[in-house]
Amino acid sequence: MPQFSLARKLRDEAPPIFFTPRQQMWVVSKASLVADMLKRHDLFSSDPEFTLWRQQMPVRSLPPAYDPPEHSEARRIVAPLFTPNS
Repeated sequence: MPQFSLARKLRDEAPPIFFTPRQQMWVVSKASLVADMLKRHDLFSSDPEFTLWRQQMPVRSLPPAYDPPEHSEARRIVAPLFTPNS
């Protein structure tokens, strides 16, 4: 499958963070870096003000496209839908 060979190529040859001019976005290919970035909304924001492609298409999905405190409120609302009943 082509996606596996692409993933292997990225892992072996690409830097862990790089910019793609065609898609106008940053790619982070190392899981530990992604986890750190998701915890640091003060440095890595989903706000359209800081995201050029979102300025052109400002519709945001919930909750991943929001930073706290909006993310926290959205997560509080949807979490019961994904939590098993006890």
